[in-house]
Parts: sequence; C-alpha cells; structure tokens
Amino acid sequence: MNDSKRAFSVTRDHSENIVDKDFIKALRLKRNHTQAVFASILGVSVKTIEKWEQGAVKPRPLVKKFLYLLDLHPNIFNDLYAFESHATTEAEPVVFVPA
Repeated sequence: MNDSKRAFSVTRDHSENIVDKDFIKALRLKRNHTQAVFASILGVSVKTIEKWEQGAVKPRPLVKKFLYLLDLHPNIFNDLYAFESHATTEAEPVVFVPA
C-alpha cells in the first residue's frame, strides 16, 4: 500500500457567478424556445423558468453548472432531447415533447 500523499487542486468554471437571470433568458432565446418548451427540456415548471428569469429565485449550483454547459455545448440539447413537430390546425397549439 502506498502511504504517500498527493496534492491536487480543482479549478472551478465560475458558473455560479455567470449564470444569472439574464444568462438564463438569453440561453432560452438563443435556442428559440418558449418558456414552456425550455421548462419541459429542463424538467421544471414554467413558473420556475419565470422566477429564474425575473431573478426572484436562483437555480441551485448544479443547475447553474448544467445551464452553463448547455450554453458552451449547444449540441447537448440535441443529444438529450429529440423534438417532434405534429401537424396541427390553426386552432391547435403546437406542443413539443421530449422523446
């Protein structure tokens, strides 16, 4: 058994400071998602998205990191979720459901 000690350091990505209400709204708008679609993708309620974008509630640190990574690597949206478009009439709303 090796009793030697090793020193290491962890570098943080600063997502805690970067991801704020403006960042979240900009990320959603970059993807051309409504609050409802964005909420569905993230598995949260539309109310939660509204509160985040208003700054009334801050996402947890892990959620901030995830949003930061989604911004850095937009293909993650496509890797995680597939969108289907359904034929509709003008009276029917268009609903996107993650596969």
